[in-house]
Amino acid sequence: MSYEIQLIEKKQIVVVTYTGDISLDTRLSAVHDICSNYTQFQPYKLLIDSRQASQQMSKNEQIIFGRYLAEREEFGNALVATLSSPDSSINKVIVKEAANLGYQISCFDNKQQAVNWLKSVA
Repeated sequence: MSYEIQLIEKKQIVVVTYTGDISLDTRLSAVHDICSNYTQFQPYKLLIDSRQASQQMSKNEQIIFGRYLAEREEFGNALVATLSSPDSSINKVIVKEAANLGYQISCFDNKQQAVNWLKSVA
């Protein structure tokens, strides 16, 4: 498995950390795990850390995944911070597509800034 799910900030923030090659199947598996095992934390505050990952999704798969996220009922009121290296574009297409559909998502290259944003946004 190329992702790990943890809880931080007194179990208020669900963190998904991707490592290695990540595919559409990997991303879908992570979403399934969150929606199956972390329902007590809704509305979700998610931190998606892709700093150690490399994208293996086509642009079309990224668009589909962004739409999928925005349409998931469980994520309707979710706040999502993505974390990637400053020179990486690993989440840009997904973020753009999801945000265009009303998903509350923001990009960061600093973990503490991402956590602070998740804690400050109501």
